[in-house]
Amino acid sequence: MARVCVIGTRGVPSFVGGIETICENLYPLVVDSQKTFDVVLLSRLSPNSENKYVYKGINVIVLGAPKISGLETFIHTLYALLYARLFVHPKLVHLHGIGPGFFTPIVNASRL
Repeated sequence: MARVCVIGTRGVPSFVGGIETICENLYPLVVDSQKTFDVVLLSRLSPNSENKYVYKGINVIVLGAPKISGLETFIHTLYALLYARLFVHPKLVHLHGIGPGFFTPIVNASRL
């Protein structure tokens, strides 16, 4: 089974934002249509204060990030990439947004 790791969203479901809406609608379709994909979403926030939960077939793991204006996304992305490398071992990393996309060279160089 190919594992897909999604990084760059605040969380699913019910978080306002374009990236969150895309993740909330896209990844359940991926899981339903392709049973060979295991989707792991590394988020910053939880709608129900849980650290791990499943949303429509998506495994969501909440990794906290410090609430520092302008740095929260960058810090969370670095932490999530490290977590993905050590614990998730994905075949594919999907970085959502301009901030997380800044770390694309790290992902390519490390071959998570």
